[in-house]
Amino acid sequence: CSNIEDKLEIYRDNFEAAYLQATAEFYRLKGNEQLQANGVQSFMRYADAKLREEEARATRYLEPISANALSECCVKCLIGDHLSTLLAECKPMVEAGETERLNLMFRLLDRVSEGVDPMLNDLENHIISSGLSDMVASADIITQDSEKYVERLLDLFRRFSKLVQEAFNDDPRFLTARDKAFKTVVND
Repeated sequence: CSNIEDKLEIYRDNFEAAYLQATAEFYRLKGNEQLQANGVQSFMRYADAKLREEEARATRYLEPISANALSECCVKCLIGDHLSTLLAECKPMVEAGETERLNLMFRLLDRVSEGVDPMLNDLENHIISSGLSDMVASADIITQDSEKYVERLLDLFRRFSKLVQEAFNDDPRFLTARDKAFKTVVND
């Protein structure tokens, strides 16, 4: 480019803009097809694979300034446009303890601004309801013996900690949600 202050002006205005537009159109079409044809679980694997492919492609073939723009474009098309559909699957996965799928969902939704906030709520609600129902189910035993009560609380805490570790990589936001929910269980 003849512009001394911005040597990549022509690249950005012509190539990058067209490339991002074509990429967005492609992933909107393919993302919808994949989601309709194969369901949410398969779509999450597809989105994760495509995001990694596009990041590798950007590193290999594009100017470094284009990598972030391409990543944001792909994240918006593959995750942002399908956020509500993905989040609808979160609560059943938390309740079923599907840590591998939750981990994939966490990695995807963490790329979107405030994407994990509903996951935090689902985890917190699960810990409260599961913890309270477990304590009510063993009420006869734990009301008679304080040692059994403490052991039961520790078992619950270990179980929920394992879920947070395996599904959410001990992310501080999820550790805080676990602690807050467990506090409710202990105090109830």
